[in-house]
Amino acid sequence: MSSDFSSPLLKALDDAVQRGRELGMEVNKREWEWLLEAATGTQRIQWILGTHEVLPTTWHADFKDLVQRRLLGEPVQYIIGLGAFYGRDFEVGPDVLIPRPETELLVEWAVSALKNRPNPKIIDLGTGSGCLAITLALELNSSRVSALDISTGALEVAGRNASRLGADVAFSKRDLLLEDVPAGPYDLVISNPPYIPLSEKATLQSEVVGYEPHVALFAGSDPLLFYRRIAAISRGMLSPSGLVCVEIHSDFGPDVCHLFENQHFSNVAVQKDLAGLDRFVTASVGVG
Repeated sequence: MSSDFSSPLLKALDDAVQRGRELGMEVNKREWEWLLEAATGTQRIQWILGTHEVLPTTWHADFKDLVQRRLLGEPVQYIIGLGAFYGRDFEVGPDVLIPRPETELLVEWAVSALKNRPNPKIIDLGTGSGCLAITLALELNSSRVSALDISTGALEVAGRNASRLGADVAFSKRDLLLEDVPAGPYDLVISNPPYIPLSEKATLQSEVVGYEPHVALFAGSDPLLFYRRIAAISRGMLSPSGLVCVEIHSDFGPDVCHLFENQHFSNVAVQKDLAGLDRFVTASVGVG
């Protein structure tokens, strides 16, 4: 191992970890490593192997700046501009939510449900970074995917993600609550809409409330607002064997199910995440 190369990096990394601990921050060491990778333009494996590289002369100052941003509470994904989802890196920024691992369960369910359908047609309502729509387009090669969002900034991010990852997704700007959506029929309507009640704002992590877009987080005083709309419009958007899948607040599984049952959907069910929490609701037009 080349100590000349590795020692300054590892010392800087250890210093960042220690500063985080002193402030009582529960930060995984890998987050600090991501920041160091961003500042140096190197990868962790190179530090381990002691690979000789010429580091930018500003790397230490740059790393200190990134560390300070993290210590002030900015999510590491926003600092480095990337968030991982389903094995791919997605551009993220203040206009979009950071993709969560729990949302990957929607992809797993959708891929399993649609894998034997030829050319499935899918629409993602409220796409944000595009992580759902893009991942489904890539995992289901013959699919035709559309996605909409009210935010111009989010659509710009999603468009760049689709271009960089090589996904064919048709994006459009729509207000889901007020405007018509692109005509179907679709095999799947999927959505991770805003669902956090404003009453819970004070209980959320400061880095969530302080940095992530509130328009994508909060559903105002009615946490079922978007589900009422999705339930009301999605049945008419779907094919006779169409499906719907929506991520939910863990407290409102039965309420969301009731909305879809009132719209005469079949096979309405709450699906749990790995922690045993209600995570998403699925339903179908047909009875099979």
